[in-house]
Amino acid sequence: MSASPRMLAGFVQSSLEAIDDIDPALGREVRARLKPETLDAIESAPAIALISVDFDVELTECFFEVAGADHAREALREHLRQSFAKPLLKPVLAGAFALLGRSLVRAFGWVPKIWGLIYHDAGEMVVAAAEPGRVRLELRRIPLAIASSPNYLAGSAETFAGFFDFAGVDGHVELIGPDIASRSAAFVLTWSR
Repeated sequence: MSASPRMLAGFVQSSLEAIDDIDPALGREVRARLKPETLDAIESAPAIALISVDFDVELTECFFEVAGADHAREALREHLRQSFAKPLLKPVLAGAFALLGRSLVRAFGWVPKIWGLIYHDAGEMVVAAAEPGRVRLELRRIPLAIASSPNYLAGSAETFAGFFDFAGVDGHVELIGPDIASRSAAFVLTWSR
């Protein structure tokens, strides 16, 4: 019997805090609409604890419902841009690009490792193809909750698009799927300077 899909609580908590940063009234409304047990599980868990992926999916769906799909996607990308400018992430990312030579292909090659750090027993992400100006990231055997949530996957796509802003390139992310039967989806990232 496989373990239930889980993820780092700190990641979900930072998503909830990001909604507050975007618009405190929006944050209050999202909190009011979440199931009480979901909100309690998110807020009370230690940041390094593993909590159900379902909580993050519920949070994402609630955020898209309250904010509207266009505003939610825009807000996710803006939040990532702001995060990259903060004192903690800016030097880390600058150092990473110094080591990787500002190669987005190499940078996106690290995304599956990050997936593996955040998500547990929740499938895998792989780099299925990589070439200058194009990377295909595939999610395989993902939880049904994620595969059946177009908003969750759209939010992930927008997060990837935020990397283009940091790198100073024009880019596009195409979401392929999801395929609920195989519990898979893909993101094709293309860019040019």
